[in-house]
Amino acid sequence: TYNQNLQNLLPATASLAAKTVSTEVSRFVTQAETIASTGTFVSVTATDEDRAIYIKNAFNKGDKKDKEILAVHYYNKEGQNLNVAEDLDGADFFETAMSGKKYIGDPKLDTDGETMYFNIAVPVWHAGVEGSNIIGVLNLKVNQSVINNVVVSLKVSKNATSFVINKDSVSVASTDIKSVHSNQNIKEMSEKSKGLANLVEMIDLAQKGNTGFGSYKSDGKTYLVGYAPISGFVNWY
Repeated sequence: TYNQNLQNLLPATASLAAKTVSTEVSRFVTQAETIASTGTFVSVTATDEDRAIYIKNAFNKGDKKDKEILAVHYYNKEGQNLNVAEDLDGADFFETAMSGKKYIGDPKLDTDGETMYFNIAVPVWHAGVEGSNIIGVLNLKVNQSVINNVVVSLKVSKNATSFVINKDSVSVASTDIKSVHSNQNIKEMSEKSKGLANLVEMIDLAQKGNTGFGSYKSDGKTYLVGYAPISGFVNWY
């Protein structure tokens, strides 16, 4: 039957989309690590100022509109952003990257009030040798459209909607981009709309690593759902 076909199709589609989002995020993590381990960054004679100038000349030129990477920033080991005077993001990821870990943040609104982006940050190792001393942090501001395009491209049916949420059930990507701009929280919405209780249960299952199929009723309509976790560095579902 139609519903039986969807029981197979929706989880498979969710799983494929999850893998695609994970691949896209990993692509930019790899770019950050490559920048942080080559050229001026691995030169033992380069100063922090040299690295900041290299970033400015190589990556931060031209109009950022429609770019995948909106900006690249270098932070010295004191936490100072050497590429912009007014740093709005460093507190989110600096300590994590300085501890030797990769950081991938949730989307946030840029200063233009329109563009959404998420931060990726990686440690900069002395002479490019991982496990040596960390001399700073490299940060990529990645356009949220990179992951939103994956969600929008899903074509299960004419009226289908798709979304990605974080560990707190806040919208990260969606066919309704306004829900991302407004930090829509499905679990908070369920407190006012009891029909979303089954959807919250499916979110809980995805957050426990499950892929599956289910349904919920809201506003007198029944919605069929496929869900899957996004593996890799992010706590997204």
